Amino acid sequence: MAKSTKNTYLMYKAGEATDYTKLVDIIDYPDLQEPKNEVDATTLSDTTKQFVEGVRENAQKEFNVNFNATDYATLEALDGKLVELAIYFDTTTPTAEPVGDYAKFIFSGYVTVSVTGGAVDELTKMKVNVTMATPVTIATV
Repeated sequence: MAKSTKNTYLMYKAGEATDYTKLVDIIDYPDLQEPKNEVDATTLSDTTKQFVEGVRENAQKEFNVNFNATDYATLEALDGKLVELAIYFDTTTPTAEPVGDYAKFIFSGYVTVSVTGGAVDELTKMKVNVTMATPVTIATV
């Protein structure tokens, strides 16, 4: 069954918490997993390029967010700390916290936040960057 991006959440474990809570409302999310690199295995006797599978990239993840001072302060307090994060895909709007009942992708990384540039007739936004410490994995729902 296809699912819209509606009800997608950036979650984190605050402090010593065992459960994830919503970090901030996001406008978009990046590719969660990159393809594996191709390693060139071509020899001088080959007539076409030959490749073997390499390692998967684990590039920095970037999330766009509407600015508000409370969210900015929350994100800024995480700067320099290793944070457990998740992307939750929910099937319906939750009545309390998101539950990730459609899918959960979990990972850890270092969070930084910055206010982005603006122009006439635009919303003020900020960017959340995550320097990845672990690969993104799908969790059992």
